[in-house]
Amino acid sequence: MINLQEQQAVKSITTAVVNVNGCKIAEGYIKEGVTYVLVRAVAEALGASVGFNAATRTVEITSSR
Repeated sequence: MINLQEQQAVKSITTAVVNVNGCKIAEGYIKEGVTYVLVRAVAEALGASVGFNAATRTVEITSSR
C-alpha cells in the first residue's frame, strides 16, 4: 500500500522520452533537473556497446568510432 507522501511523489514525476534519429529508444524521468534513462538503450542506439566492471562498479561504453 502506498502512503500519501509516496503517492504525492509518484504524481510529481516528469517523464522523458529519448529519440535517436526520430526513433523512440528509451523512456525515463526527470528529477530535480536531471534526466534518468537506461544507459544501455541510449548507447546501443548510437552504435556503442555497454559493459559493467564489477570491481570498480563502473559502466563502460565502447564505440568503434
